[in-house]
Amino acid sequence: MIADKMLIPSIKPRCRSLFGETAPEKVAILATNEYEGFSKNGGIGTYYTALSKKLKEANWHTILLLCQSEEKYQGESNIPALKNIFSTSEVEDIANLQPFHLSMIEIAESDFYFTYQSICCLFFIQALAASFPETSIYIEFPDVNGFGYHTIQAKRAGVLPANCIIGVTIHGCFEWVYEANDTIVTDRWFSDSCFREQQSFEQADLTFFPSYFLNDKVNSYGWNNSQARHMPYFIPLLPVDLSSSEPEHEMSYLVGMTSAFERKYLQEYAKNSYTGRGEIVDLGCWLGSLTIPLVLGLKENSTIEQDRVCIHAYDIFIWESWMEPCVKGTSLENKYREGDSFLADFLEQTKPWEKQIKVYPGDLTRLKWSQNLPIEFLVINAMKSWELTNSILQDFFPFLIPNVSIIQHQDFVHYYTSWIHLIMYRLKDYFSPIKYVPSSSMIFRYDKEIPQEFFRQTYSFQDFSPDEINKAFEYSIQIVPQEAKPNIMASKIMLYIHLGDVERARKEFESIASLGIVTEDNDLKIIDNLLRI
Repeated sequence: MIADKMLIPSIKPRCRSLFGETAPEKVAILATNEYEGFSKNGGIGTYYTALSKKLKEANWHTILLLCQSEEKYQGESNIPALKNIFSTSEVEDIANLQPFHLSMIEIAESDFYFTYQSICCLFFIQALAASFPETSIYIEFPDVNGFGYHTIQAKRAGVLPANCIIGVTIHGCFEWVYEANDTIVTDRWFSDSCFREQQSFEQADLTFFPSYFLNDKVNSYGWNNSQARHMPYFIPLLPVDLSSSEPEHEMSYLVGMTSAFERKYLQEYAKNSYTGRGEIVDLGCWLGSLTIPLVLGLKENSTIEQDRVCIHAYDIFIWESWMEPCVKGTSLENKYREGDSFLADFLEQTKPWEKQIKVYPGDLTRLKWSQNLPIEFLVINAMKSWELTNSILQDFFPFLIPNVSIIQHQDFVHYYTSWIHLIMYRLKDYFSPIKYVPSSSMIFRYDKEIPQEFFRQTYSFQDFSPDEINKAFEYSIQIVPQEAKPNIMASKIMLYIHLGDVERARKEFESIASLGIVTEDNDLKIIDNLLRI
């Protein structure tokens, strides 16, 4: 064991102070040959510059590991978002390396732009991980050049410890470059690079694509991108022990399918706006990524009785296969099979606040609001079907407080849930839209009491005339900002797909496509793919 440990690189003692007086809690290493202000910056550099700023906002110790550079930065940085800057050419200066490490580097120097970069990245990351074993380390590579190849293989072989999570984001592989410019020489270096790029993308802990166009491209080259997630300027969701840290600062790292904007909005609402005149209900809480921000906000609300208030959290807590990509790279990856209960992990993630959360496991089509108390804030992330929509309308909406209650429609700006727009249009005289929260939420204020007759009916698409359908989506498009409008249009087309009227759906799509607003980054692209099946 001692011999094994001696084979692992570590940070030289004189260099440890470059990373702070104490070991950082969480480190992000951005290994790239592009960053704004270095070399010839392109889209990759813009991406990593933006990502580093987001990581800084979330209190990460961010390191730029500049590839394909012979400059030596000695860890110094004058860029606020970066704590340290190193180049791969500095690895021998920073890390304690054994003769066989140096031999590998010497051999790799003949392929400076590819193999050398990949091996130096591995040795740098190994050294950092060995020197800070309690630190959570996130490493992100671009797919281009395959810089992450050796690091990913080391992780798979168990040579890199479990406190390291590796992500790869698509920016444009060599196969795509060749497709655009077939004059490129496709000898051995080209095939080797293509292999490393594909293997790195398929075998990383986390894989992301900033645009659907690029995702479709690599899929056409035979890459397995089934686990890839659309996540522009991604901040990684690492499994963090919230009970042993300051949870208020760890909110961005909760395992969940919600955005940082949505979490922040809920925390701010619970802190500054919640009055205590009614209950807070979270429908479709999944793993608690919105439940927890609500609790954190309540803790800072000085106007309420802390011992009296709690969050009422509802979910069926049954695992479905589509959830798996959302937990890749966390302790939940491959833990559940379809049909398993994941209630235990909801309870684990929310354990530090268990006294402030009441949990209601079960099917919302059978569960009712059993408290018989008014509801002041209603989070709705469960209107996934007409059946669920009718149950929520009949069992929860009657308890809303006129001129007080707020509802958050989590799926308002999502292509699938077309019925939400029909219902909210019919209820437009009773609710006022007050805020759009990226990436998919719309906030409404409950203005006046809905007549009881409304709740006696069970609704479906057949209850809405073609004219009312058109007006409903016109209304929804009007109340959201420009960035969200394409997804509302996609939801209208999805309505016809739900109805089985594919011909009408295609006509609607063609009309919208003629406006030139179908892009890889909105839900119209998903509709385009559905209509091609």
